[in-house]
Amino acid sequence: MAYEGRLIGDYTGPTGNPATANVAAMYYPGQLGQPFSFAGITYVWVQLSATASTAADGQVLYWKDRANFVVSNKLTEAVSSGGRNWACGICPGVITAGNFFCMKVAGVNVKVLTEASGAIGDMVVASATATLGLPVAAANATYVPASALYVWGIVRTAQVAGVSFVDISFMHIP
Repeated sequence: MAYEGRLIGDYTGPTGNPATANVAAMYYPGQLGQPFSFAGITYVWVQLSATASTAADGQVLYWKDRANFVVSNKLTEAVSSGGRNWACGICPGVITAGNFFCMKVAGVNVKVLTEASGAIGDMVVASATATLGLPVAAANATYVPASALYVWGIVRTAQVAGVSFVDISFMHIP
């Protein structure tokens, strides 16, 4: 009997690894904005704004144009003046401005560039001054009221050389 179903697979970039995708044009344009999982991490195909800076591995990204899945690593390009609450994912590697790539949106033990060291279990929000994560001590809500900010991560390891490993979950994908 012939196979009558469809074979559906996620295109993970030219290297077969979504963490290294950094392409000038989409191979399958219909996958733009579509989430998929690979090796325990959920990714979504997006485009880095042409006016953004080259994005670094672990940087926090912000929605610039949600309808067209354009992100930026510049807080000033975020959708609204409350930019830090428009954090949408983590950059998987060095990405060229204007290129398409697979943004990390959920997973455990994800590399995140952080502004300060946090204790294991602290919540993580976007920094108000840079494209970094900012651990918020759960016991010190007066520092940054967690209720006023979009919490997207939990610290998994202490910061070393500006990097923390964080369990992330960005759930407002359009």
